[in-house]
Amino acid sequence: MAALMPDELLNSLFLKQNPQGAKPWLSGSGKVRLMLLKHYTGLSDEMLVERLNTDFAYQLFCQLALEPGEFIRDRSLVTRVRKELSTKSWGEWQLIFQRYWKGEIDSQELKTLLMDATCYESYIRYPTDVKLLWECNEWIHERLVKLCQVLSIKRPRNKFLEQQRKYLAYAHRKKKTYALSQQRRRSLLYLLKKMLTQLQDIFNKYAINAMGSAFYERLKVVKTIVQQQTHLFHQPASSLPDRIVSLYKPYIRPIVRGKEVKTVEFGAKVHLTCSAGLAWIEHLDYKPFNECKRLKKSVLKHEKVFAKVALLGADNIYPTNENRKYITKKGIQTNFLKKGGKASEQEKQAQTLIHNARASQMEGVFGNQKNHYLLGKIKARSQPTEDIWILFGVLTANAVKLANKAA
Repeated sequence: MAALMPDELLNSLFLKQNPQGAKPWLSGSGKVRLMLLKHYTGLSDEMLVERLNTDFAYQLFCQLALEPGEFIRDRSLVTRVRKELSTKSWGEWQLIFQRYWKGEIDSQELKTLLMDATCYESYIRYPTDVKLLWECNEWIHERLVKLCQVLSIKRPRNKFLEQQRKYLAYAHRKKKTYALSQQRRRSLLYLLKKMLTQLQDIFNKYAINAMGSAFYERLKVVKTIVQQQTHLFHQPASSLPDRIVSLYKPYIRPIVRGKEVKTVEFGAKVHLTCSAGLAWIEHLDYKPFNECKRLKKSVLKHEKVFAKVALLGADNIYPTNENRKYITKKGIQTNFLKKGGKASEQEKQAQTLIHNARASQMEGVFGNQKNHYLLGKIKARSQPTEDIWILFGVLTANAVKLANKAA
């Protein structure tokens, strides 16, 4: 895998470290290698640092030279590297590897393009309205307590402790009736609005206006949740396109997948293309989108980087009239069922081969990534780092396939 790394190019993308700052343990290429190593091993950030300190093979792969008796004591090293990599978009990083690995792929295999969409779920508790409102109440109450301690003032009176006991009793129930859930929502909404008012009164009275950008961003999310939950409480049947389901990951949206096991998933919906057994991210979004509308862009992006598409495989959601006209104009053979006249035996055989390749390769890619490269549940804490987490999971799976072919 080490031979597949564009080291010189990667090193040129990173600014040189300030000599007066902390010791730069890793080069630019070493940082990218560290991310690939994390997804290959499946270790947590802290465990990976521990293995780096003791495993010479890991150090060699990451181009890290530790002196005898020298150890990396910064357990947040992997987290900081991921955050640094997230300053560039996932598309920029992917394009670097696409261009560098293009020479390692058979040109004939690049003429076949397969595509499908999946959801990479975020590591969050299953969202319900009651849980979301309680998280907001806990966050506001904690800020109220700390603020009163700093100002040495008496805490404003509210019924937080009483609502805490009631919420715990509700959470321990096996069966939660609709009426009981509505009662909890009503009480928690009332408490949340009251504590927001108390917090604002303290800000006004003591002229507080410097709590930090992170605080005000989170406070803005809490106020948005109050508006949305108030609307949903009075109009339960209505839908909200930008509904927040997590206080700490407000960018996450419900992705309705309609599967037997999971009708709704919470995470990033990703449209993947696959060629020569390698998968690439074509589009990544945390809001639902219709993947059939990505066919034209997928073909154009593939032809811009790799080769002209001759064969295309996709499931039954893609053959719209617009897409059929496009692939006919481009002269692309697909696995779509023919409209109108009957298909010839040669066309049927080609359709079957493409369909089988798509079904086996694409579904195999999804299962392989989610089971072996940390894409089952994304544990990143922000949207940019979650994008990078997903990208390097995909890149690691590709690098392993290329390394196995070269072996």
